[in-house]
Amino acid sequence: MKAWESARRAHVFTPELIEGLQSVDEEFELSQTGERRWSLQRIDSLKIAVGAVPFETTFNVATASENSKLTLQFPVDVSDWKFSVDGERIRIGTPEMNGSTRQFTLTLPHFTAGKHKLSLEGKFSGKPKGSASLEIRSHLGVPTDLNSTS
Repeated sequence: MKAWESARRAHVFTPELIEGLQSVDEEFELSQTGERRWSLQRIDSLKIAVGAVPFETTFNVATASENSKLTLQFPVDVSDWKFSVDGERIRIGTPEMNGSTRQFTLTLPHFTAGKHKLSLEGKFSGKPKGSASLEIRSHLGVPTDLNSTS
């Protein structure tokens, strides 16, 4: 939100761009690339909720671009979890804590545009029983560079 607010205060959004950003069918990602410079990228987002004890789920997804970002969130009380892409086990590393959930965000360099098989499994050990969610964000098209002239 900080990037969006600072870009708004710098008056980088043209009326045409503001109109395009108001579509509820589109998602965008804004990142600050320098002092008074931003990059706006249209994205495709797939969100999947998982919940059972123990859980094991496999699903097919289609990504729109290479280097898609994958965000995996689950409650602190999940144990013995495993994650794989196209049959290859992925080691994710240390999560960020986001309230009562663990959050992993990673870019998978070999996660090319196209169809993929994702597998997620684990056990919930706490009460109440939790749920896990997975989000894949793929960049669409070429980013728009925004610069402040004021």
